[in-house]
Amino acid sequence: MEKTRLDKLVSNAFHISRKEAKDRIAGGKVSIDGVVRRDASLCFDTAARVTCEGIEGTYRSHVYIMMNKPEGVVSAATDKTATAALSLLPDDMKRHDLFIAGRLDKNTTGFLLVTNDGAFAHNILSPKKHVPKTYLATLARDLKESDVGMFAEGICLGEEHCKPARLEIVSERVARVTVVEGKFHQIKRMFHAVGNEVVALKREKIGALSLDETLLPGDARYITEEELKMIKQNLFDQDECS
Repeated sequence: MEKTRLDKLVSNAFHISRKEAKDRIAGGKVSIDGVVRRDASLCFDTAARVTCEGIEGTYRSHVYIMMNKPEGVVSAATDKTATAALSLLPDDMKRHDLFIAGRLDKNTTGFLLVTNDGAFAHNILSPKKHVPKTYLATLARDLKESDVGMFAEGICLGEEHCKPARLEIVSERVARVTVVEGKFHQIKRMFHAVGNEVVALKREKIGALSLDETLLPGDARYITEEELKMIKQNLFDQDECS
């Protein structure tokens, strides 16, 4: 059986920081298998029954983190020339097995998903799963109503043909775009194909889960079980995207 420190166990089970976990443990608010424990450094089986403030939690070996990626940060664990996204995680969230599921360009901001669950990452990134990703794009030139239809038909990028995408005109030079795939610089290339250029790009949603707007650029938090279900929701009809 896997064992871990009590503060890590509580942090994982209740989606709180290690500091918050230590405070609750020191305050006598945590029990393991019905016994109150006040020493955060003690190790326990991850399958033990852990309760905090009367609520029972469950330790999960897989973690899911939402980050609000700032501009100028690369989607990587380390980088020699720029700030790497994973280096921005608070120390109590850092793990050696974390990776980014669905990278964002250096100057693209917004919802970055960090996990250690390879199967989950594959499912949400695969075009066959139809998990939508929604972006807010600021453009160099005014949008045209005809752009909506062209995106819905699927934009051709040279020899590549994009799956149908949703384009909503928010204002003259701002659009909300939803895609179900992640080709290289896809949204920038799609707008270029219709005679426009992206000035700024922000990922707002993965599936039905929106970026937590209380997260400042560079901030991160754990994603809850209910929110995970929202990521997996299929917002596109299968016929529409096939």
